[in-house]
Amino acid sequence: MFVCLDVDYRVRGAVAAAVLFPSWEAPAPCGEQIAIIDEVAPYTPGSFFLRELPCLLAVLGKIPGGLGALRLVVIDGYVWLNGAGHKGLGAHLFHQLEGCIPVVGVAKNSFTGAAAFPVLRGASKRPLWVTAAGLSLEDAAAGVMAMHGPHRIPTMLQRVDQLCRRSLPHPRWLPSAPSCHHVLYGTRFGFSSGATFCLGICTMSRENSSLPMSPCTSMY
Repeated sequence: MFVCLDVDYRVRGAVAAAVLFPSWEAPAPCGEQIAIIDEVAPYTPGSFFLRELPCLLAVLGKIPGGLGALRLVVIDGYVWLNGAGHKGLGAHLFHQLEGCIPVVGVAKNSFTGAAAFPVLRGASKRPLWVTAAGLSLEDAAAGVMAMHGPHRIPTMLQRVDQLCRRSLPHPRWLPSAPSCHHVLYGTRFGFSSGATFCLGICTMSRENSSLPMSPCTSMY
């Protein structure tokens, strides 16, 4: 079983998500899990793994069958930060998994010095940057190229991103003087830059998260 992982940070805490799928080419997930993390470490420049790694381990711990069911982990980010073995998030995760499960990093932006393999998908001229531990870089890049979806971002990576963003235990922002009592969301749902809207149906269950969401009249 393969798994894609991602984390979405809130005002307090975070939501980590896992999407399980049987092969690189799978068109749909065969399982999904989320973990609610009430407290996360503050962001420390150069040590992002201290903030994100516990979240990834929390959701991995909820996978049915345990880690023994996994053949490969895909993360949003880098495994290695340079060619000299400077660890990124993926390498720290690989170490925590005792080097038993390959970890592939798929980053949307280049990182100076990283020994990453550029992968162009669909009609996009912007590559994804692939790094790996426990698997050759060539095999990891070929796997990412083979992932389902016609666009730059593979279907499974899109799905795990949506899953953690649309699970709503905590707001992402807190207004200084709200005029209503709804949970607040803003630019990450595609609203105009710099604006934060109140969504009157923001407390809907995940099962209804595919319904259209229209902002109410409050804007912060």
